[in-house]
Amino acid sequence: MELHAYACDPDVLGNEGSTDRLVQHLTSEMHRVFPETAHMGTLHREVLVQDDCTLITPSPWNDRPGVETPASWLVLAGDWVRSDYPVALMERAATTGILAANALLQRWGVQGEGLWTVPTRGLLAR
Repeated sequence: MELHAYACDPDVLGNEGSTDRLVQHLTSEMHRVFPETAHMGTLHREVLVQDDCTLITPSPWNDRPGVETPASWLVLAGDWVRSDYPVALMERAATTGILAANALLQRWGVQGEGLWTVPTRGLLAR
């Protein structure tokens, strides 16, 4: 199980900057959402506290680059790359990776991989 706290309130880390409170909070939430994990043991734990997450809000969305670029030999992928699919962060990185690979493959005359996603419009939308 991999747990993330992208927009974590700095107070959760406590006065000493210890990760104990953060780990306790994330674990508690995991058990609340997935009760079956409450009795599972821990095989390995790695805690990283970093301030390197790309912008989460969509405010400068149109300023972000898309997968395709003016250079025919260059495509972009990553969690910071604009995508029309309803994905964020790691999912956007994986999705834009597939789109980038497909763009290159198409230029070389090779069939790419299909990309499945949730509907971008509700069933009752007008």
